[in-house]
Amino acid sequence: MTKQKSFLYITFIIIVLCSFGVFFYWYSLKNTPKNFPINFDETLTNELKSIEVLIFKKEAKLLLLGAFEDTTVNFLTIENLVFSNADLGIKLQKSDIKISEGVYDLTSNNNFFYFSTPNNYIQSKLAINNLHFSVDSVFLSSSKDYEHYIYIRDTDFNKFSAVLGQFSTIPTHIAVLPYDFLNTRLAPPCHRCPSWIPELYSQLQLYQKKLYYPLTPDTLNIN
Repeated sequence: MTKQKSFLYITFIIIVLCSFGVFFYWYSLKNTPKNFPINFDETLTNELKSIEVLIFKKEAKLLLLGAFEDTTVNFLTIENLVFSNADLGIKLQKSDIKISEGVYDLTSNNNFFYFSTPNNYIQSKLAINNLHFSVDSVFLSSSKDYEHYIYIRDTDFNKFSAVLGQFSTIPTHIAVLPYDFLNTRLAPPCHRCPSWIPELYSQLQLYQKKLYYPLTPDTLNIN
């Protein structure tokens, strides 16, 4: 009788663990914009509101999203990014090559892409502590020959360039996030970060949520 109870107990534990596994797999799929083929017609392009590039530092991952009026689609996923400095947080010293989290306009020029930091939101926060930095350009590139860069492998960079090349007239934003807010259960600590970093991260989490669930009320102003 004892052996039978032990067998039933072990079976129950296995079923519970499998159920949790299925749930978390479903949850990760639920919290990711649906994939979409890269080849699409001009009518669909005309319906785009914006192109959104999400950079996740902790996961070293990039999502290239198309934001429509009532949905968001994933055009491209790139992994194994390399950062000039992948530490969480924002630049607080002139000599620091940390890439500050935030939302920026992404600019393209002769097949390379860059954004300028800090943005207005971070500048206003730094000014409170009398910190003023010159503008830095952060390059998304298949080269590491820049002081501030997010490196993308050649094959992935070619795909990235090809997709963005089809949207040259569409507003393009890039959001540098410390991690995937909607799929991270235990957030890593942010060392040597200012007291207002939770406020910034809360706003960035809302930005990501707004893209994943477009009907969320828009109350953001973080760029």
